[in-house]
Amino acid sequence: MRLTQYARSVDQVLRPMLNGQSLPLVIAAAEPLRSIYRNLTGYAHVAAEVIEGNPDELTPTQLADAARDVLDRIYAADLVALQSTFEERRTNGRAATDLSDLARAAAFGAVETLVVDMDAVVNGSVGDDGALTLDADAGNDVIEEIARRALGTGARVLAVRQSDMPEKAQAAGILRYAV
Repeated sequence: MRLTQYARSVDQVLRPMLNGQSLPLVIAAAEPLRSIYRNLTGYAHVAAEVIEGNPDELTPTQLADAARDVLDRIYAADLVALQSTFEERRTNGRAATDLSDLARAAAFGAVETLVVDMDAVVNGSVGDDGALTLDADAGNDVIEEIARRALGTGARVLAVRQSDMPEKAQAAGILRYAV
């Protein structure tokens, strides 16, 4: 009974911080507290993987390293799922890697998920209608502009390494509808 009360207290403290979030919550607790908390929390994004053992026996650095390992595996699985979704949607015309297509899709609110190479820079501009103009002398990065517009319409935007990009493109988008 006391463990359930404690788990409820923890959940009540975390709930306002996690409300509206989709970040993974990694549990660091020994049994039976781990199972009790998992069963009573209302947070939908509790990670399936946990930090094993008694967290009281770990230093803050060890806890942080263990959490980072769990989050790295979650991130890697998300990237694999994203690549799969991209390939699936590509056959339906609902995925793109061409910057002009992505600029137009972002302007019309059609981008659901945008993945950009974190190191890529393409100078130019994007018009209000989504028209892309490349210009080496321009001070604007069109990839950043596409990302800004996509974020403005509620898209999920991820900056990843070149090796994690679909088709090794500078940007790739999964679209809500074909443009």
